[in-house]
Amino acid sequence: MKKSLFTYRVLFLGGLIFLASESVCAQKSVGAHNIEKNNNVPIYFPLDKNDFVKMSSAYGYRKHPIHKKKMLHKGIDLVAMKGKPVYATATGVVQKAGYKKDYGNYVLISHLGGIKTLYGHLWVRMIKKGDRVSQGQLIGFVGDTGLVTGPHLHYEIWLRNKKVDPLLVWKNLLKEERKEVAINE
Repeated sequence: MKKSLFTYRVLFLGGLIFLASESVCAQKSVGAHNIEKNNNVPIYFPLDKNDFVKMSSAYGYRKHPIHKKKMLHKGIDLVAMKGKPVYATATGVVQKAGYKKDYGNYVLISHLGGIKTLYGHLWVRMIKKGDRVSQGQLIGFVGDTGLVTGPHLHYEIWLRNKKVDPLLVWKNLLKEERKEVAINE
């Protein structure tokens, strides 16, 4: 069972990485009406396509790069150079903005429908608790604060306070609604 589950995860992860890279490339072609209609749903990629280097860590169990033990990674790590802009993936209100040992400088945004997004390891936060943010708005800059081995954005999507795989959310949104993920340029 474990071997087949591992094989499934590897194949699925490969497909999701392809989907993420394709959505980054395709976002320029999205019409403004799609973005405006779905601005409360986290379909906007948090980094500019020219700043995004790679996904260094997917959602799921992994050997933690600092603690050196197997732990559940409840988000995705998007590599970009320190100081590159980070954008809100959906319209909402900043629920928390602060510092935690694991996340470093972070922002938690609450959206409609019980959805939240978290942006971690920011170098600088450009918003504070209580601020209303629009989809695509600059909220901070990629950094290396907290427990990290290098600059990147840690990104999470929460559905009803449960952390879920952002790539699965994006995949399901694209599949069900036949929409494209929007990107900053």
